[in-house]
Amino acid sequence: MIEIVPYILVIIGWAQEAPKEGLLIEHRLFASEEACRAEGSEYVAQRKIYAKEFNNARFEFFCVPAPTQSDIETMREKGE
Repeated sequence: MIEIVPYILVIIGWAQEAPKEGLLIEHRLFASEEACRAEGSEYVAQRKIYAKEFNNARFEFFCVPAPTQSDIETMREKGE
């Protein structure tokens, strides 16, 4: 059996003038790192175009591998 490790796209957005007041955290799941990075890059680029509408907010993204079934079982065994 082949195990596919999906990637989690994590998007963080915040207003530079008041970072604690307007924090956005969003996440999505993708089948590949390439698809994750493409979506993250597009999301951030679109927000740069409309920066004024988003109160000059800054957006960053990260693509991280989702935990595998083996990772989850290991965490359970260790009690984490």
